[in-house]
Amino acid sequence: MTARLPIPGGDDGDWGDILNNFLSQSLNSDGSLNSSSVANAGAEQTANKGVADGYASLNGSTQVPAVQLGSGTANTTTYLRGDGTWEVPPGSGGSTTLAGDTDVSITSPGSGQVLTYNSGSSLWTNQTLPSAPVTSVAGRTGAVTLGESDIANLTSDLSAKANDSTVVHNTGNETIAGVKTFSSAPIVPSSSFPESAVTNLTTDLSAKVASAGGTMTGKLVVPSFQVTGGSPASGEILTADSSGNATWQSAPSGAVTSVAGRTGAVTLGESDVTNLTTDLAAKVPLAGGTMTGKLVVPSFQVTGGSPATGMVLTSDSSGDATWAPATPGVVVSLGSVSGTVSCDLSAGVAFTATLTGNTTFQFINWPAGLVEPEIYTVQDSTGGRTITISGVAWEPTGSAPTFSTAANAVNIIPVVSYNGGTNVFGLTGLAGPTGPAGPLGPASCTFSMPGVLTTTTGQSRQYFETAYTITNVRASVGTAPTGASIICDVLKNGTTIYTTQSNRPTIAVSTNTATANNPDITSINASDYLTVNVAQIGSTVAGADLTVTVTVSS
Repeated sequence: MTARLPIPGGDDGDWGDILNNFLSQSLNSDGSLNSSSVANAGAEQTANKGVADGYASLNGSTQVPAVQLGSGTANTTTYLRGDGTWEVPPGSGGSTTLAGDTDVSITSPGSGQVLTYNSGSSLWTNQTLPSAPVTSVAGRTGAVTLGESDIANLTSDLSAKANDSTVVHNTGNETIAGVKTFSSAPIVPSSSFPESAVTNLTTDLSAKVASAGGTMTGKLVVPSFQVTGGSPASGEILTADSSGNATWQSAPSGAVTSVAGRTGAVTLGESDVTNLTTDLAAKVPLAGGTMTGKLVVPSFQVTGGSPATGMVLTSDSSGDATWAPATPGVVVSLGSVSGTVSCDLSAGVAFTATLTGNTTFQFINWPAGLVEPEIYTVQDSTGGRTITISGVAWEPTGSAPTFSTAANAVNIIPVVSYNGGTNVFGLTGLAGPTGPAGPLGPASCTFSMPGVLTTTTGQSRQYFETAYTITNVRASVGTAPTGASIICDVLKNGTTIYTTQSNRPTIAVSTNTATANNPDITSINASDYLTVNVAQIGSTVAGADLTVTVTVSS
């Protein structure tokens, strides 16, 4: 039945049983407390004191023993952490002074000092306060707010600085005007200067071979070279494929066993090489030799003699050629002549003839360029033989001169052509030194300047043995000028005969000859001399092979 107390006035006959049942819930039969009833009532058991999941006991000082509070050593230098562990506090193992802490640096401590944190060393350090603290700022106390004018010289110092809009900034796009000089080389990003921004760089680079490879059009001369293709190793040989690509390859495995049928240390002679003796015999030594066939070369150089402009190649009796000054041509004797007589310019340029009848001379086989042939005639003892020169334009009158026809009279008849006989001009001669003197006709002197013209002061002089009057001046060239005319000047004793310089002999563009018959000075005395200057030669194409003929009369 359910334990309960007896009901007074009730439970007759059962009262004792009900009470015993009630008391047995917490008491043993001997009157002691029932342990289960104590536990059921929530009372802590002595068996649970100081054990796991039990309760802490007290020592004789009414304190909980340290061993029951946590693990570790409990003493005056440790504390109990929240996880039940006794531990020494951070810093010097529980130091009792600031100097003993690891994050504090105390140097020469003194009264009134303060601790300040040094972020550089990550330590607290002791500092002495200033002996004289600030009492005012800019004459003011309290919470002071400073203006620009409150700081000495700040306004004037700031006015000496550049404004933000006038300086070059580290970032952003800006335009800088004027010339800026750097004390050292500036560093500029490569993208700031494309190849096209550097003068001639694209052209110059196109003339180079890329380091990655390319094709060269000329010979490459190097002190040494390296080829990494193939199998580079000692004793390898450089070989080429069908395209000419070179690589290192192993030398053929078959070693040479003999040379020219011999072994050991072989010394080769000329006869040991097939056809070498025959081939060498067909060559001319560099030191000189005799060739049996024609040598065809695009050009050649002869260094013997006196190489200079205008020299001609001449030979000695053995045929050895050297450069030497040009000499007068061969004199061709025509003998006794009459009728039509040919003067063959391939045989010579000077001709002599004795006239036995009326004679007409004609020139044949003109060489190219400037040629100045001469005919030396002698009348026979009868005289009266007429002289005609065929195909000649006579200067300055246009008519042939009157030649001397007296018995034994001599006539010297020079002519000139600057273009291989296309145009031939007659230069009349004088009566000869022997026999009766014929009539004195006009005389002339010719200045020749072969080759391409250059402006020059004439050095060649023509002297006169008697007095004359200048009647005509003709200038002619083999190559006509273009772009500008040719201008010549004739000087007597170093002074121009053309005081009016516009009257000087002038060969117009694309023409070959011109006359200048109106000099300001015409008289020539014995021992006077003439020279010719070239003042202008043309521009696009300079004239070439110039002759200037001065005709005089007595």
